[in-house]
Amino acid sequence: MSVRRFGKSWYVDITWRGKRNRIRSPDNTASGARIFEQNIRLALREGGNLKRLDPRELEAEPTFRAFAERWMRDYVEVNNKPSEVRTKRSILRVALLPSFDRNTLREIDAAAVERFKASQLRRGVGAKTLNNYLAVLRRALVIAQEWGLLDRLPKIRPLPFAEKPITSLRLDEAYRLANAAAPGPWRAMILLAALTGVRYDELIALQWEDVRLTETPARLVVSRGAVRGVVGSTKTYRARSIPLPPDAIRLLKEHPRGPSPLVFARGGGLMPHTTACRWLQKAARAAGLTGVGWHVLRHTYVTELGKRGAPLHTVQRLAGHSNIQTTMRYAHVTPEMLATAVMLLEEQHDPSPISSPRATGGQEPIGEPAFRPVVASHSLPQPTQESHLSVALSDGCGGGI
Repeated sequence: MSVRRFGKSWYVDITWRGKRNRIRSPDNTASGARIFEQNIRLALREGGNLKRLDPRELEAEPTFRAFAERWMRDYVEVNNKPSEVRTKRSILRVALLPSFDRNTLREIDAAAVERFKASQLRRGVGAKTLNNYLAVLRRALVIAQEWGLLDRLPKIRPLPFAEKPITSLRLDEAYRLANAAAPGPWRAMILLAALTGVRYDELIALQWEDVRLTETPARLVVSRGAVRGVVGSTKTYRARSIPLPPDAIRLLKEHPRGPSPLVFARGGGLMPHTTACRWLQKAARAAGLTGVGWHVLRHTYVTELGKRGAPLHTVQRLAGHSNIQTTMRYAHVTPEMLATAVMLLEEQHDPSPISSPRATGGQEPIGEPAFRPVVASHSLPQPTQESHLSVALSDGCGGGI
């Protein structure tokens, strides 16, 4: 009796009473085939009749490792983006397989999960990282239950942790950063990221056909992203339309077009992330700024819109957030916003009509248009007045979402 692989399938070769038989393993992995072989040996010893053997009845309860291989191949690689596949594979390799390698699925109960959490904390793993591990474990076990391999899901409790404060720039600092950047695409990339809030992967995948400067309002259509050289959908799988403020229109009109369909190309292809990060850090040092990354420019956009009173549901659509809770975290409350809110207590004697735009809490008062423009201007390379974010918040700004 032996375990062999032919093509993409694993088999157990059996010679029984002078006749050779080859039976395909129900669990199509090397470890699953070895378990299947042992179960055949046991069944023959107890029953002594190969013809009565049903391979489905001989399938062992899979170990977590055997299931994880099947889950990655048949579910994750089919339903997830390449970046998500890499993340799940990395978490399996680093944390889950070393802890649950030989456990059967049923053995991963609530107590086993708590032991896993304790061991990871002793190793110095942070609460947020550990919650990411737990999320992948839970997703794998949910699929195991859907496939009929697990009767009941164990209770998996994530750890509480304090969110790190969101880092953002003031808009005048974003202009200073852009002005300090080296010649080339960097100034336009920095300022466009700050004035539209696009993610870095969306920025480098932007094509000229996505730039609609002749429409009213002028806008970007964000429908794709590029991660590790692979172009796919956006992070949320949704396209969105972003109206362009005047400075963004100006820089896109002046930005040179090359033979590539990409707005920001490197050698005709996608801009490497390491290259873009290196040049951004050089610009930050020249501008005297610290803690600057590409995502900080996105934070800047969302925060500036919130500071200027844009309704949260509008900011959510412009930023492409899946839920309003994310927008509420990014559009954090500033000291200036708190001071303005407190000053409203001094005006409680003012019998203003309900249609007044004051004290709306970020929501549009009854009887007013759904969106109001937040208007101002800034010029590149040298701003001459206080920076403002100019976005035409019209009814048509959310097309494609």
